[in-house]
Amino acid sequence: MSSPSTIARELTVSRERSGLNRSQLAKLAGVPASTISRIEKGDVQPSTEMLNRVLAPLGRAASITPTSTPEASAAARAACDPSYPGDLDRTAQDLLGSWGRIGLIEGSIAALGKDRDVLYQASRLDSVAARQGAVRFAPRRDWIAAAEALERVSGLAWALTGGAAANTMVNVGGDEPQVFYVSDVALALDAGRLAALPSNAPGIRAWLVPFNGIWELGARTLSDGLNVADRFQIAVDCLSLGGAGPTQAEALLGAWV
Repeated sequence: MSSPSTIARELTVSRERSGLNRSQLAKLAGVPASTISRIEKGDVQPSTEMLNRVLAPLGRAASITPTSTPEASAAARAACDPSYPGDLDRTAQDLLGSWGRIGLIEGSIAALGKDRDVLYQASRLDSVAARQGAVRFAPRRDWIAAAEALERVSGLAWALTGGAAANTMVNVGGDEPQVFYVSDVALALDAGRLAALPSNAPGIRAWLVPFNGIWELGARTLSDGLNVADRFQIAVDCLSLGGAGPTQAEALLGAWV
């Protein structure tokens, strides 16, 4: 395990990036606020069990690496969109309860003015880069070229997400990672002639993410024939991807206020 000073620094950075104060993180983790304070000051060497407990609400594990909890996307989308078509399992319901303890949820919906905060929490817990079954691929010239390759694959369902999808609806510019939800990753790679890359390929922001019954729900086809994910899922993914993502998510959400 890392030294107390390293753990202190990483926990503090992860917490602040998630927009939580120590008291809020303590409530989500079910520990005293003094425990968070002592860890962040480097005063204690937490056990792996305790470290995982305080990192879980931040979408991290004891290695401080991103994790993916798809139910977080489901919970956030249901809280922000009464028409969300999916079901919420126990994990999603528990997340709504924990977000309610820090004032983000009232009943089962996002508190007034807290939609973005709810979606942001989901983005920390459901990182695009950590999603099970996701495969990095060698990016095409741009996302349009990648979309055209997928469209030519017979029997493949797909939807664009992230900054590229956001910019098709509210163009604010910024980076446009090539991220697609697909019904069959192997088919998309083979028939789409996309080259898979190692999961740790540096600097590559292009993923094929398999359908899982949550991420692809609500996908639709725009008037120009482009398949895009639901706007709230796109917002979660923009926030997860960083870069220009937060600005793109803000503009996307603002367009529907």
